[in-house]
Amino acid sequence: MTARPLAASLAAALLLACGSDSKPKPADPCAGVAAPCTAFPAGTTEDRIQGGVALAPDGATFVFGPGTFRFTNALEVTANGVTIRGAGRDATVLDFAAQVGAEGVGASGDAFTLSDLSIRDTAGNGVKVVGSTGVTIRNVGVSWTRPDLSTHGGYGIYPVQSTDVLIEGCFTSGATDTGIYVGQSQNIVVRNNEATGNVAGVEIENSYDADVHGNHLHGNTAGVLVFDLPGLPQQGGHAVRVFDNRILDNDHANFAPAGGIVAIVPAGSGVVVMANHDVEVFGNTIQGNQTAAVGVISYLLTGQAPPDGYDPFPRRVHVHGNTITGNGTAPDEATPLGAALAQVRTALGADLPDVVWDGIPDPTGSGENPQEICVAAGASWLSLGAASDPWAPNPDDTAFRCTLDPLPAVVLP
Repeated sequence: MTARPLAASLAAALLLACGSDSKPKPADPCAGVAAPCTAFPAGTTEDRIQGGVALAPDGATFVFGPGTFRFTNALEVTANGVTIRGAGRDATVLDFAAQVGAEGVGASGDAFTLSDLSIRDTAGNGVKVVGSTGVTIRNVGVSWTRPDLSTHGGYGIYPVQSTDVLIEGCFTSGATDTGIYVGQSQNIVVRNNEATGNVAGVEIENSYDADVHGNHLHGNTAGVLVFDLPGLPQQGGHAVRVFDNRILDNDHANFAPAGGIVAIVPAGSGVVVMANHDVEVFGNTIQGNQTAAVGVISYLLTGQAPPDGYDPFPRRVHVHGNTITGNGTAPDEATPLGAALAQVRTALGADLPDVVWDGIPDPTGSGENPQEICVAAGASWLSLGAASDPWAPNPDDTAFRCTLDPLPAVVLP
């Protein structure tokens, strides 16, 4: 056999050695993203992150790699068209345990997107977006791990005064008010999220045109609140659809700060509609909520006098096609409303019916159902008679077995 030339053998050995030690280059996190894009790998300092985001031009993208990033201040976004994303909800964590301030992430520009990361232990709200047109919050987790619930923030995901809002695939836990709250906004979709261990799982407040569907809401004080309250720039909340959700075992003791409206909500509330108009509740599974499956109430039940120009009554509420089982078994006597409902249950000698109305009619209306509250056959019904003192429950549902036209679906641009 002919010996190979020494030079050729050495070259082959070098090539083989280089090939065995070579490693594929990590993927560029900004690949496929139109400039400007900034990547923040694990170990990036807060100062560098804050500086980059504070000076962001319109259309900027910021990509966090896997790891935990610790903050002492809020991460504020003011430019339009900004995207912040991580490597995945379980992979990228923005930790605010040492924070001095309020929000974890705050945004005020239009076309804001936040995705694929978790926010933990903020001093105040997890994510707050104010006055934005075009909000997308996707696959984001917000939670508090401190055992003292009073130290948790009020809201997990919190867009207000915004238009075209999409919240999907998110997880929230531990909020002293609401896990996913959308207020004074319009054109809203909240879908396929999970909320547990909050005072309220989802709340739509003083907002127009909202779809809440496909969510798993369990272990909160209340599953879904659809409220309209006085004293806010936008009132007259309407056109809210709550459908195809699993609203299960929302029996967590209410730990909201005293004085707030959610502090009056009894533990064990499935869906509560207060003073909102044109609300459709359908196709949900509502189970194991110990106070009531569905409550339809006026603002008057809070004991506060409504100011001029505010309509305190719920109107055109349509409850149909839900699967409702095992609710109303033990109303929460730790709240005044829950204690009153417990007395009603005792008087009935049975669990509370599926749908309860406070029984306070609009005095300007006429007929037995002036506010057009309609409950389909298959769900049991009770008027609580709260217009009387003491309450005078009335099971006569004749006027309330009616139907309303379905509300249109919300379409985001």
